[in-house]
Formats: sequence, structure tokens, C-alpha cells
Amino acid sequence: MIKKIDRQSLSEKIYIELKKAIVEMVFKPGERISDMELAQNFGVSRAPVREAIKQLEDDGLIESIPGSLTRVTHISSEEAKNAFTVVAVLHDWA
Repeated sequence: MIKKIDRQSLSEKIYIELKKAIVEMVFKPGERISDMELAQNFGVSRAPVREAIKQLEDDGLIESIPGSLTRVTHISSEEAKNAFTVVAVLHDWA
């Protein structure tokens, strides 16, 4: 059988890598991130990095203040507690 070809866009691949880095605490809460530095590290233009950052911002993992900074969001202990509750319920259902 012929398998489907994975057709992820460049911004999707960058999104996945950045999300993984945030979850694994490579980027710490409150740490500033630079789209220019990330683009250089990934070896791409800033456009796909900005798209990935926008998606992470929509997910609540990154916060941006236009013209000022982009950083990894802080997660309060209450938010973490709520997340664990949801995960526990989903795990129970599975």
C-alpha cells in the first residue's frame, strides 16, 4: 500500500518544536523569545516563526506585547491544578 505523504507546513513544524521546547522547559516561564533569533536557529525566514508564535499565543503558551516583547507565559498554580483535573478525567475516560 502507498502511504499518505505528511505535508506539514514549515510554520507547523516550527510550532511543534517550539511547543515541545516550552513544555519541556527549554524555554522557562517569563523568558523572552526573539523571532529573529529563532529564525536564525531554525534556518528560516521570520515569517513561519511569526506564524508559529501566533499559534502558540492563541494556545496561551506565549504572550506578546506589540513593539515590546514576546515571552513564554507564566502558569499559575491554580491553572496547573485545573489542567491536572482535566487530564485526570480524560485519562479515566480512556
